[in-house]
Order: sequence, then structure tokens, then C-alpha cells
Amino acid sequence: MVAQIDDVFIIFDSGTGIRVFGNHIVKTGTKLNGHLFMSHMHWDHIQGFPFFVPAYIPGNTLNIYEHEDISMTLEIFFKHRMMKSPNFPVEMKEMGATINFIPMKESVEIRSDDTIIAIVKNIRLNHPDPTLGYSIEDVKSQKRFVYATDTEHFHEKTIDENLRKFVTGADVLLYDAQYTDEEYYGHNQKMVKQGWGHSTWKEGLKIASASLVSRLLLCHHDPEHDDEMLTAIENEAKIYLKENRLSLPGVESVEMAYEGLVIDLD
Repeated sequence: MVAQIDDVFIIFDSGTGIRVFGNHIVKTGTKLNGHLFMSHMHWDHIQGFPFFVPAYIPGNTLNIYEHEDISMTLEIFFKHRMMKSPNFPVEMKEMGATINFIPMKESVEIRSDDTIIAIVKNIRLNHPDPTLGYSIEDVKSQKRFVYATDTEHFHEKTIDENLRKFVTGADVLLYDAQYTDEEYYGHNQKMVKQGWGHSTWKEGLKIASASLVSRLLLCHHDPEHDDEMLTAIENEAKIYLKENRLSLPGVESVEMAYEGLVIDLD
């Protein structure tokens, strides 16, 4: 996911989508002034980075924030594990952009020149291996977006209170909804997916309502869910919200996130 504020790009994770983003800004001749925040190091969140073309172009800048909970620094992982034979034939030292590895703080100020334009905060999520969720607040508009992919709710009758507090007051919540209830709880002879680190769209609606968030985006789609199924799930979620507005106050919309989706918070 990428947020653009003024001339700055704030990037969350580097899955295959970062390649598409990189190709776009190269095609448009846009200079990269970027900040990369990683949620965790599972393959689906990192495998696009070696193909991120702007990182190879001199004059571009990318700050990568160190995830302090992982077993090795991101700098070591990127330079000596991911972009190293036999995992990838091109080493990170071949990248021509200025790449800085910066220690993560609880609150990170993003600047354009000397002006603070955004604040990025993080929270631990419920997922196998240390994982972070993020919020980004546009200082000028005070609009706030929360990125909470790869997290789990654990119990049907309760919500994650830490996440609720973190999300409260956001304008948009992007939430992990990889499974349907049937898949998550193992109904109708399906394999139980509890403990796998992912959630459901119903839990997304509960968190959004409890956190006073009006717009919910569902993400981290299961690879077994084709477009037809995702559309069916989205329609089911919309109908459920319409029929249960009294028990889900505050939520105005729910929709599937998709590659290329643009959200204007202005």
C-alpha cells in the first residue's frame, strides 16, 4: 500500500504490488522520495522489493524503518538474505538510489523539506512471527488511515481491545479479512483456520464500529478466492451491514480493496 502526501511516498510492505507502483512512477518520471514500513517478513510482503525499479535509479531516496522485533536487522535481511545468491542474482549494493535503514520509533515524523507532513505510528498485531500494523495521519488535513493486515481476532464474542484503541478515530480502516466465517471456524467440514493469523469481514465490521470508523476496506484476500467469490463476499458484507446497522453504528461502507484502488482523503 502506498500513501502520497505532497512529494513524499509512504509505503507499507513490499509485496508484488510495489513493482507495479515502481513501474508507474518511473513511467511518469516521478522522483522517489520514499519511506518504507514493513509489517513483517513473510514472503507475500517482501517478494516485490528486488523488482522495485526506482531503488535502482540514482537520485532517488528510500528510507526503510527497522522492525526491532525480528531476529535480525532489516538491513542484514535485505542485503545478506533476500538479495543474495541463491535467493536473487542482483545484490542490494547494485541499487543506485540512496537507501537508508532507520531505527523504528513509536511515532515517526515524515517530512517534506523541513516541514512535518505526516505521522506514522505502529502497533503489534496478532500474527505468527512479530507483525506490525500502522496508522498514518496527514498533519494538514488530520485525516487518518490504519493499515491492519495480517491480524487475528481469536474469539468470536470479543474484539482486540489494543487494536480498537489504536484504530479509534481513523477515517479509513484497511483490515485483514482473508477468511469467511465458514473457513475460519471450520464449519461444513472445512479445515479450521484459527491460529493462522488472519481474520474475517465480520470481525472487520465489529472493529470498525467499535472504533468509530466510517469506511472499512477488506484486504489480504485468500489465494483460493477468485474475483467472482470476492465479489460475492463483498456483496454479502454490504447486505450484512445494511441489515445490522443498529448493532454496527458508525460504519457507513464496506468494500473490497483491490490493486489500483485510489482513496482520496482530502
